[in-house]
Amino acid sequence: MEKAQLEFANFTKKKKRRTKNKAQSRERSKRYQDKKKAAQMRHPVVTPDTTVLKNRMSKKRAVDKTRKALMATRSKNVEVVEKLA
Repeated sequence: MEKAQLEFANFTKKKKRRTKNKAQSRERSKRYQDKKKAAQMRHPVVTPDTTVLKNRMSKKRAVDKTRKALMATRSKNVEVVEKLA
């Protein structure tokens, strides 16, 4: 008998199918994780180590206040932001 046949010798049809499906699923999952990891290595996501604003609500409030304070035209906004940077 082959190795695969010996492995499944005492199993019922249902259990054989389930075991085979699990193995295939594990293999697909492993390939997906490897592919995902490889893509992440090519394009690393840069995140700051520490955040200045503690949560998303405070960030939203700060952005809204800044938008109100900035000029109406885009060219003026660019000039002001360049001066600040």
